[in-house]
Amino acid sequence: MKKLKDQTLVTALKPALRRSLLLSVSLLALAACSVTPEPIELQEIAQTAVADQSLIAASEEKVTGPLDLSTAVARALKFNLAHRVQIMEAALANKSFELAKMDMLPILAATAGATARDNDNASSSTSVLTRRQSLEPSTSEDRERFNASARFSWNVLDFGISYLQANQEANRYLVAELTREKAMMQLVQQVRTAFWRAAAMQMISGRVDTLLTEANKARADLDRVLNARLRPPLRVLEEMRTLSEIIQQLETMQQSVSAARVDLAALINVPPSQEVKLVAPEALPMPPSPPTDLERQELMALVNSGDYAAQLYNIRIEQLESRKALIRLLPGVELFSAVNFDTNSYLYNQTWAEVGARVNWNIMRLLAYDEIKDLNEGRKQLAVARRLATNMAVITRLRLSHETYLSALERLRRTRDIDSIDSEIRRLTLQAAASSATSGIAGVQSEVRALRSTVANLLAYADAQNAYGLYMVSLGLSVAPEDYQSKSVEDLAGLVKAAFTKWEAGDFGELPQIEAAVQK
Repeated sequence: MKKLKDQTLVTALKPALRRSLLLSVSLLALAACSVTPEPIELQEIAQTAVADQSLIAASEEKVTGPLDLSTAVARALKFNLAHRVQIMEAALANKSFELAKMDMLPILAATAGATARDNDNASSSTSVLTRRQSLEPSTSEDRERFNASARFSWNVLDFGISYLQANQEANRYLVAELTREKAMMQLVQQVRTAFWRAAAMQMISGRVDTLLTEANKARADLDRVLNARLRPPLRVLEEMRTLSEIIQQLETMQQSVSAARVDLAALINVPPSQEVKLVAPEALPMPPSPPTDLERQELMALVNSGDYAAQLYNIRIEQLESRKALIRLLPGVELFSAVNFDTNSYLYNQTWAEVGARVNWNIMRLLAYDEIKDLNEGRKQLAVARRLATNMAVITRLRLSHETYLSALERLRRTRDIDSIDSEIRRLTLQAAASSATSGIAGVQSEVRALRSTVANLLAYADAQNAYGLYMVSLGLSVAPEDYQSKSVEDLAGLVKAAFTKWEAGDFGELPQIEAAVQK
């Protein structure tokens, strides 16, 4: 009798099972076919590019007058797009830190649900002694019911791990700030280099254009002389070749002028097509001599180095990671309380509250204690090794930048001497040309040689400024306060100029405090 009843029940359930299986397979098939690659259309790319260009133009502050170095640096700090990305990355690290702090809070979870079925959730019982049905089929649940609960729980182990994780994120945020500051110093250095190269090219652009016009005119005159056979062809061809080389050199100089302007425009977020006049003294002063007490400079470089400080923060992070690994070996204690509600009419109490505690401990994890201890020791040794390597790298960078700066100053002195000699040769050649003692091409050659010497002198000055800037970067010196983004370009330019003036006077600010710290 019971077997027949079971077969009848299975037969009744088969259509429902078939429908459920068919529905599940259909849903899976639809899910598998619903995802297809969607390449971005060229029109969409073009529209995005145009919109981005509009955003870039809107973020620019128009240049209304000549730019000096301090203003160029201020504009770069305010408007350089790559630097803005660094600022956003630091802000994102701060958000991660704030989010990690939220993980320390207890969990308050609210749940609600409704169920409905087409028949009763009934069951019967069988005696384990006689194997006979002991009760008629009965139910204790409504066909349609609604339930809800609010559960407050706090896991002590998770709280400890979240606390350590929040401390790690705090240190990562500080590392991100150091990275942003390092990027800022590198940006200032790039602007310094591009500014002086552009200024050098600006100083000689007029002479280049004039000489190029004269050289092209002389070349045209030689073409007429050659066609008319007024002079020996071999002599004329040799002069034409010389002039062609001169024209090639002058055109290369013109290209350098344009490239230097484009580089600077990109750094200060100015359209490359916009003409920007740079302010630089006609008589370029020699850059300042570097300090001779390198031991004090090494200590300053280490104290100011973002890379070295980042390694100290990384040691903190690794120590916290080691503590997290050890804490995970402990049992987890969870405290909880909840309030519940259920519309089931069979319940005697449809609302109730509960409190409790639960302990969970993976005892097998204790077997990994020795491995965890060795791993933590390895982390510690690696962090210390990285710190020592960074210490040496900072000192090496300082020493190399110091030597590079000294060499750049020496090259600048040599090029100034050569420029002075070639300028005198040019003056004498022009005097001779005025008295018709020399040919026109000799005058052009003398002009070009003098121009090449002037260009070499100006580029050597730009290289010396670049080496000086690299030396300041190796010392970890920053030109702007922490709140520089809130300042106007004019105010920020004043702060940058004041910092440059202090450095050129040999006043690096932090040395007395460092000496006092060492003596203590």
